[in-house]
Amino acid sequence: LKKGEKVLILGGSSATGSTGIQIAKALGYHVTTTCSTKNVDKCKKLGADVVIDYKKANWTEATKEMDAVYDCVGEKDVCANANKVLK
Repeated sequence: LKKGEKVLILGGSSATGSTGIQIAKALGYHVTTTCSTKNVDKCKKLGADVVIDYKKANWTEATKEMDAVYDCVGEKDVCANANKVLK
């Protein structure tokens, strides 16, 4: 990825997701992440540009034109669903 490109991190409040947000921001990426309602502020403080509350929205419908997807949840059918949001 190059600076400014968009990455979607599924599970931004998890240990690997939190680290992923910080690394992606340090590398200059635009970060979108998912988390539960109670962790929205945490993900914003970590640097996420966009936070999707998965209890209120489905990431496959709330995102588009992503350059990469990093799954920290182990979500079922993530590969098929990721293809819906990747460029």
